[in-house]
Amino acid sequence: SKQNYSQNMSLPSLEQDAIPNCPNANISVETDLSRNPAIEPRDASTLTQEQQLLLNDVKIQHRLHNEKYIRQHPELLALVKGFMKRILIERPDNVEKFAGAYFTDPNLKETYKE
Repeated sequence: SKQNYSQNMSLPSLEQDAIPNCPNANISVETDLSRNPAIEPRDASTLTQEQQLLLNDVKIQHRLHNEKYIRQHPELLALVKGFMKRILIERPDNVEKFAGAYFTDPNLKETYKE
């Protein structure tokens, strides 16, 4: 019996206001792999050209949204620079533990006052 490799492939859903002016944020594409015998089941995760273009559009919108947020909050750059400087100076063995201590330090806010 012939197997049907039909699969509903969709990009992750995004909140409506997460990416303003992005009509392709919520897309769902139905693919029927049984129509093309040259496509094997392992190819089911491959995006079509249209899906890749839509995904690229969503990625660009995310980058623009993130860039806008970062520009609105210049303190983020100062925090990251300060953290990286301390990491490179102190070179802790456990970076995750160091980061936890660094970002929960009650005096951190005083360090980055404008």
